[in-house]
Amino acid sequence: MSGDKTKLATILYNIKGYAMISGYDCDLIYELFESKGWIKIKFPTKKNNIRSKQVQECIWINYPLTMTNSNNGKQSELLLKN
Repeated sequence: MSGDKTKLATILYNIKGYAMISGYDCDLIYELFESKGWIKIKFPTKKNNIRSKQVQECIWINYPLTMTNSNNGKQSELLLKN
């Protein structure tokens, strides 16, 4: 699966538009996207019915937070609240 994420990252690095990906926070996503300047937005934690534990989904964007009307674009990471 990490090969697929690496291929996706390579494609997304070369686009000339805005992109957003979603998933769970992990070291690989940090390495591929956050360390390259992508912004992480965290959603509230919730119970995952399959894993029976709390999980936190995130999205990563390659465009400024000011384009989202969220948080006045002042953070490189944003936590959305219920």
